[in-house]
Amino acid sequence: MNILYLEQQPCIRALKYAIGLKKSGDYRLVFGYSGRTLTDLYGEGDELFDRWEHIDLNDNSLLELILSENFDLIHSHNAPDFLTAKAIGLVNKYDLGIPVIQDNHDVISMRQTLYSAHPDFNQKSVLEAEYVANTFADAKINVTSGLQEYVQKRYAHFSGPEITFNNYVPQELIPYTFKEKLSAKDHQLHLVYEGTIDPTSSGGHYDLFSIFSQIASQGIHIHIYTTRDVPNYEKLAEKNQFVHFHGKVSSRALLYEITQYDFGWAGFNSEKNKTHLDVVLANKVMEYIVAGLPVITLDHKTQKEFLKKTGLGITVDPITDLKNVLGKTDINLMSQKVMSARENYTVEGNISQLIDFYKLVIKRDHMDKEKSFPRSRIKKMLQTDLDYHFVPIEIL
Repeated sequence: MNILYLEQQPCIRALKYAIGLKKSGDYRLVFGYSGRTLTDLYGEGDELFDRWEHIDLNDNSLLELILSENFDLIHSHNAPDFLTAKAIGLVNKYDLGIPVIQDNHDVISMRQTLYSAHPDFNQKSVLEAEYVANTFADAKINVTSGLQEYVQKRYAHFSGPEITFNNYVPQELIPYTFKEKLSAKDHQLHLVYEGTIDPTSSGGHYDLFSIFSQIASQGIHIHIYTTRDVPNYEKLAEKNQFVHFHGKVSSRALLYEITQYDFGWAGFNSEKNKTHLDVVLANKVMEYIVAGLPVITLDHKTQKEFLKKTGLGITVDPITDLKNVLGKTDINLMSQKVMSARENYTVEGNISQLIDFYKLVIKRDHMDKEKSFPRSRIKKMLQTDLDYHFVPIEIL
């Protein structure tokens, strides 16, 4: 199968797909991107793809890439959705007969803070591209059931197949040796947070300063691993014996490193982006689980439902109840349950769902070469200023 991946900035989700596919059969993977490569950003990943091509939304490079090989399908990742929108336009304009899959990692329309401080993005064009991608793609993949429910309601005219595929973890990253628990030494509870932190007081969902402070105020340790400098959090750690800032650890070492803690923290600031947080099942949730850690979340709907259904963690609401809730939790029993379930959340164990979906989309497209899209409507939509500077796309 010959697949063209598109993403303005290649991400870890695309890398995970590639790991699973390359272990599962003969898949040729080509990546069209406009930012940095996976290896440039994360230190690895380029080797999983057979070809990399830098593209520009302002010229014909995407069309040239699509025409350069006999692709079976285009798997386009968001956000934003400019590449998906342009690919849909080109495939329809030139009647190329290649199905386009929209992969929703993040839906900008439900957020209040994303890109608001980025001068290069025009909010109107971002939302228009999201509309086109979610209405006129041949098929959709959504990262969580909550996100799928949201896009189904918002873009009700979409009629293609869709699935949910969570952010599973590559088998090779699962630790099989473990560090001694810090709690076994000092008989205190130790939580870990790994991932993005907003160094400002923006009120965005990665503004976690108050949350970490409230955890520490209850006499519970919080250990922080992040990839960027966050001076205010580092200062908090210097002043507070329950806050520990560890900085950056490579992804291959991180999951072993965090085995020494008791729980993984997956609670975010819902001041501005509650709607978005209600559909999130964060990468870190799966990563904590495969490292053997039960998960703690706040009142975020999808994560709360996932933990309730699986029994692999707890929800705290409000955060001031954390110590009380943990005191009523059988931590050893929950940890044992996580250990027995953790291999259910690997990319390799779930990649067959994606492969079957690819086959379904290709078969469906072959059976229906005459697209059912209302082309006049697509043309009208795509002739708007979908990007702040690229030439609007026409569909004949």
